[in-house]
Amino acid sequence: MTRKSLYDLLQIRADASAEQIRQAYERELARLDPAKAGAAQIPDREIQLVAVKEAYSILGNEQQRNAYDARQRAAVTANMMLAGELPLHEETPLWHRPQVWFGVAIAIFALIGLSTWRSARVENQAAAMRRAVELQERAQSGDLAERERRMSEADGNRQRDREAEAARRVEEQNQREFEEARRRTGYAVEAQNRQQERDEADARRAQRAEEYEQARLERQRQEDARRQLEHDKAYLRELEASNSRRRSGSSGDLNASE
Repeated sequence: MTRKSLYDLLQIRADASAEQIRQAYERELARLDPAKAGAAQIPDREIQLVAVKEAYSILGNEQQRNAYDARQRAAVTANMMLAGELPLHEETPLWHRPQVWFGVAIAIFALIGLSTWRSARVENQAAAMRRAVELQERAQSGDLAERERRMSEADGNRQRDREAEAARRVEEQNQREFEEARRRTGYAVEAQNRQQERDEADARRAQRAEEYEQARLERQRQEDARRQLEHDKAYLRELEASNSRRRSGSSGDLNASE
């Protein structure tokens, strides 16, 4: 089974540029993001995520990438030589051929380097896994603390809302009582004003009635005085007429006696 290279993990070519490596890394991170829908169904998602991060940590560093490419080329060359895919000269004995010794040396160094790299990679993956688990535990702990903080904040907000609602209701009750007292005071003042108006109207009517009565009495007194005056005048006329008759009779008696 052919082992995947770091380039295969990022699904890019070995001659990819640094920008292409970065874009591929971000694409793989987005694909393996646990917050993304369907990410939980990806087999060995956490292992793939650690491998992708490890691949980028090497390919994203120019010096480490050059060293990795050199190891890859040496391993390929050694494998080809061991598989007999490289051309050899038939006239020279196998153990006298320098390219064989050179290839063997390269293969040995490549195998040593590959073994070292694999060991370091395994250690790095294990450390990355431990870091991922630790970060996940921290995230979960942080999420729990954040949820508790949000719940506490929500409880505080609900308590403040209840207090504000109670204060608003008390204020509305006080306002209604004030309006009721003002209406009652207004009714009392209005009733007092109406009573005062009625009293003033009664006083005016009483005054007009008294003035009318006084005028009537005055007219009656004047009428009585007029009648009394006419009566007195008639009586004086009768007296004058009686005196005239008496004087006329006395004069006739005197004339008759003479």
